[in-house]
Amino acid sequence: MNRAPALLIALALALGIGSAATASTAPAPAGTVSGSPTEHEYYGTVRNVSGTTLYLILRTGRVLVVDASKAFADNRSVLLTPTRPVIVRGTLGSNAVLHAIVILRSHSMPEYWPADS
Repeated sequence: MNRAPALLIALALALGIGSAATASTAPAPAGTVSGSPTEHEYYGTVRNVSGTTLYLILRTGRVLVVDASKAFADNRSVLLTPTRPVIVRGTLGSNAVLHAIVILRSHSMPEYWPADS
């Protein structure tokens, strides 16, 4: 008996390929981040980095303080150099510091960045 089709189906299900598995892993709609109302997404340029603290200049000119320690520890950050455009996703702390979960690169045209959420 040929077991190849059964092994392929088992592998596809384990990797999340197939209608039942992909329904739960579909991307979140625009404007939401991972479906969590407490997560936020900000676009800006790197002003500077001091240890695990990132200072992000938003398109409004405001500087957002970002605790990047979790993103760094989980290897979920791009190289942060001054003037680099990035997207930062995370949760806001009570002291208005964003605790980054992931830091991604962005394109350098702020006029086309989506609204911060």
